[in-house]
Amino acid sequence: MGYYNRSAVLPPVLVQKLGSTIGCRIAGVRVVDLYGDMPALWRLSLRLIWWFLGPVNVLLDLLFMTNDPARQTLRDKLMGTYVVKRQAQPAGKGRRVLRYMHFMGMSLMYPEIVVPQGGKCP
Repeated sequence: MGYYNRSAVLPPVLVQKLGSTIGCRIAGVRVVDLYGDMPALWRLSLRLIWWFLGPVNVLLDLLFMTNDPARQTLRDKLMGTYVVKRQAQPAGKGRRVLRYMHFMGMSLMYPEIVVPQGGKCP
């Protein structure tokens, strides 16, 4: 039981302190918030909890990621995070909006950055 507790707490703390987990470093990616900054510890923790809730959530994440223009998973949408390449720089500023989604009898609201037509930010 103690190992599981430590393994559940370690990834958000590693991302908060070092900027990424070991797996993210190997893959060459990092997690950022809507503004391109390091996400808050509570966002990272809730993002991880969503992953541990069960195998159905993993399938939902994959389904959302394949159908989303920004390739965000459901947990990233709900937590307001993006997974970007490690060396990625912000392309500019976009408009922040709240989107609504109705899914399996639930109404979900999540923040998102709207990129202007043509894909270039001012």
